Amino acid sequence: AVRYALTDPAVGAVTRLQDRVQFGATLYHSVGGNGGGVCPILTSSAGAAPGRPLLRNRDAIDALFSANQPLRDTPTAESVRAITADKSLWGNDPGPRVLVLATDGDPDTCIDPNASGSGPQGLSEQAVQAAYQAGIRTYILSVGAQVTKTHLEKLANAGAGKPLTPASEPYFQGNNPADLITAFNTIIRGSRSCRLALNGKADAAAAGQAKVSLNGNPLGYGK
Repeated sequence: AVRYALTDPAVGAVTRLQDRVQFGATLYHSVGGNGGGVCPILTSSAGAAPGRPLLRNRDAIDALFSANQPLRDTPTAESVRAITADKSLWGNDPGPRVLVLATDGDPDTCIDPNASGSGPQGLSEQAVQAAYQAGIRTYILSVGAQVTKTHLEKLANAGAGKPLTPASEPYFQGNNPADLITAFNTIIRGSRSCRLALNGKADAAAAGQAKVSLNGNPLGYGK
C-alpha cells in the first residue's frame, strides 16, 4: 500500500512531485534484534549516498519497495537515531529537512525485539525529539490502525519540537491506499519551501515598485 501511494505511475505522490521535491527512502527492521545480528537493518534507495533525497528519484524508490517485503521487528528508536546521524543523507541543500516516519505497529528495541509498551515508545519519542534538535522535522504516518493512539500523538508533538503532551500536532493515518496518498500529499505539500522562478531579471533597486499577491491578497513590500 505504501509503495502504491508513493510510486504508482499515475497517482503516486513521489511520481507526481519528483521533478520539484527531493525524495529518498529507507526501510528499517531487525531479525530478532541484536540476537539476530545487525540491528537496525536499514535498506535504502539507490544513490550517492544511498537513501539521500534526490530529484527524479521515483524509479530508485520503486525499486527499493519492489525488492523488499515487510519483515518482523520494529526498532524505531534505533532507526530514527541512525537516519538522523547519517550526515551523508542530508547534504547541504537549502530548504526543509523532513522525515516521514511510516510504521504499522508499536516499536520494539534492538535489545529486546519482543518489548512493547511505554518503554520502547518513550525511546522512539526521544529519538524523534533528537531529530528535531538536529534540524529534521518528523511527520508521523500510521499505516493501518495498530499503533497506540497516545504514542502517535506524542510522536507527532515530538516531530514538531513540542512537549509530548497535551496532543497538539496532527498525525496521519492511512487505512487504505487512497488514505495513504492523501496523507503523503498533505505532508509533502505542507513541507515544500516556496521558490519562484522568474522569467527574466529583477532589478533589486526597483523591488519596492513590484506588485505581489498571495492567493489574491496584495503583499506589502518589506513586510
